[in-house]
Amino acid sequence: MSLEFVEKLTKWLVSRQTLMLLEDEDIPMAEDDGPDPTPIVFPPTFHVQGAFPVSAVEASHHPLDASIEVSPAEMQWVGVNGRCNKVADTCYSYWVGGSLGILNKVYLQDFNGIRRYLLEKSQHMIGGFGKLPGDLPDILHSYLGLANLAVMREPDLKSIDPTLCISISAREDFEQSMAAEKAEGVVHNSNGA
Repeated sequence: MSLEFVEKLTKWLVSRQTLMLLEDEDIPMAEDDGPDPTPIVFPPTFHVQGAFPVSAVEASHHPLDASIEVSPAEMQWVGVNGRCNKVADTCYSYWVGGSLGILNKVYLQDFNGIRRYLLEKSQHMIGGFGKLPGDLPDILHSYLGLANLAVMREPDLKSIDPTLCISISAREDFEQSMAAEKAEGVVHNSNGA
């Protein structure tokens, strides 16, 4: 992968962070025809879709400070989507966060905002995570919500390998098992037999 590709991919992944948390929500957006507002150098916390810049200090140094108004209350929760102008979806927190983890750029996520979105908006009171705030939990969104919390190093969760989307300990167990089978001469072929 070229450095230019990685930079463009990173920029796109980081821009998936959004304040659009509900399907009927409308957030202030920069004009589609204008220049790309995403900076080349990423600040510590970063939101493109209706939430850039993230503080009054940054706002005073950013060219879009007059075009996007976001209250501190709105900045509490940050969801992640897969396409522009789409509502946040719990599983995309992992697809984006895990991808940033693979690129060793996980620090570009808004940890606090995404964590609060997952735990306060998409986590269901009976346990697990739903696709959207208020949705019943399902196994896919529950696993991927927890997986991104692990990517972000949530203290009570095991460390995760973002490439495989399994815990580091599970990966190590698998590697040891495969090494033991190889030493014993066990052969696995690709057709499943």
